[in-house]
Amino acid sequence: MPAAAFGMVADLGSWLDLHPLAHAAFHVEVMGLGFLAGHLGDRYARGAGPVMAAAMGMVALVAAAGLGRP
Repeated sequence: MPAAAFGMVADLGSWLDLHPLAHAAFHVEVMGLGFLAGHLGDRYARGAGPVMAAAMGMVALVAAAGLGRP
């Protein structure tokens, strides 16, 4: 999750708004990290995978709603 949280830095977001391909690549990276977090969480402890997947989903919803945007 720290790698996904790094993408929420306000300066990075404004840079991504200017570079559409980088913006799309960032979304793909966050989706990949979400699946990886769910998979590794479930390998760590049974039941942790769905919790990690839900946490990544909530981060995505908050980011889509415009977290940090004026």
